[in-house]
Amino acid sequence: MKGCAFLNSCDLYIGLAPTQFADDQVKIYWVLSFMKGDCAACFTDQTMQLAQQTGSLPWVTWAGF
Repeated sequence: MKGCAFLNSCDLYIGLAPTQFADDQVKIYWVLSFMKGDCAACFTDQTMQLAQQTGSLPWVTWAGF
């Protein structure tokens, strides 16, 4: 439930400030920067390690994320 509320808040902010997000990758990185607690932090750490190894995030689109 908290995850859905978090993503809804992110979608709302992104919708209100679209010029701050040049593309989907920026949106994903921005959201990951707020994922700091418990399982979310582990998810972000694993995602960033993978991105550093491969040179890109595992998701190409915001919808895919």
